[in-house]
Amino acid sequence: MPTSQTWFYMPSHIDATVLDKVLHESNTT
Repeated sequence: MPTSQTWFYMPSHIDATVLDKVLHESNTT
């Protein structure tokens, strides 16, 4: 998952935070 493209695609910083949390949970599982 390209971080640069993600940052550009994300409409707001909140979305990035939520995405990070989801990725973290997915990684922990």
